Amino acid sequence: MAQILYKIGSARLSLDIYSIITNVPIIAGLFLYFIGALLLVWALKKGDLSILYPFLALSYVWVPLFSMLLLPVPERMNLLKWSGVVVIMAGVSLIGIGSSLDENVHDGIRR
Repeated sequence: MAQILYKIGSARLSLDIYSIITNVPIIAGLFLYFIGALLLVWALKKGDLSILYPFLALSYVWVPLFSMLLLPVPERMNLLKWSGVVVIMAGVSLIGIGSSLDENVHDGIRR
């Protein structure tokens, strides 16, 4: 969602400090990135990096969908872009399936 706010904010951005600090969509996008970083750090305290980090790739799924639905001038998707979205979803799913298989093996010992 932060990327969508950046895109909206960039439409009225000029390169002076006042324009940047008064640009509500850009400030809101930065805030969402900050919240996302806090949530990721909290999740990493509880889980494995190799499982959690690939879920960030799902932003490549959500951003195109939100770009089509929420932007003032909706972005267009073609077959290759949709194919990429499907491949990303499949990859994240395979990582999740692989991690559930690993739960039965800990420290090299099958339980």
